[in-house]
Amino acid sequence: MAEQFNPKVKDYFYVSDRIASLVDKEVDYWDTSLIKLEFHTASDTAEYTSHEAAELLGATEREVENFFVVHCCLSNHLRDLNGDKEYSSWEPNNGCLMVKYPKGVTEVYNASDIALLMKNTESANWSYPALVASWEEMRKRA
Repeated sequence: MAEQFNPKVKDYFYVSDRIASLVDKEVDYWDTSLIKLEFHTASDTAEYTSHEAAELLGATEREVENFFVVHCCLSNHLRDLNGDKEYSSWEPNNGCLMVKYPKGVTEVYNASDIALLMKNTESANWSYPALVASWEEMRKRA
């Protein structure tokens, strides 16, 4: 039942599109650190919690939390999606995930592909509370 992950994936692409609109105008690039959104410029880096990011992006906090969950899944399991191939980069773009390879080839994955990946790796507990717990555990070790 990969369909259970469809709302999270939909939110992922919605928030990604909101981020992309800022990157084009004000930010050089973005990244995440598990439960924080980072915007990088030539002179500064700003971090945002899910609540702060929601306000900045015009999204709900739930949409941003789902974005973090799906982004974490992709960051950790992209090779499960692409058949364990070496890739150069990946990015969400207009409701699809674009995976670029060293020889210039790009593969496109849609929302149902990502939902299936989340289903196949659901033992990782793809939930925002689980991400927060992991974040807190990492901070304890630091």
